[in-house]
Amino acid sequence: MIPFDLSQFDEVGREGETADTIEDIAKRSLTNSGLVRESAAVLLSRLYVRYKHMCGVLSSNLNAFQEGCIAAPSSISGLGEKER
Repeated sequence: MIPFDLSQFDEVGREGETADTIEDIAKRSLTNSGLVRESAAVLLSRLYVRYKHMCGVLSSNLNAFQEGCIAAPSSISGLGEKER
């Protein structure tokens, strides 16, 4: 299946809005558990791969997302601490 350009759903002068909306919803879903989080992760990975190869619209967003993923575990209190 050949990926189509999501910008065909954008309004004139608002290029990239559809992809940004999908990305925002998927990022919020990463905080859920189970299948919702797994689905959001798959969606984001496919979105980033698609735009990396098609037009690079989300390349800066991908870098910010990666940095956020690296920083997230350290921001969660109690992560990695042993229970007493």
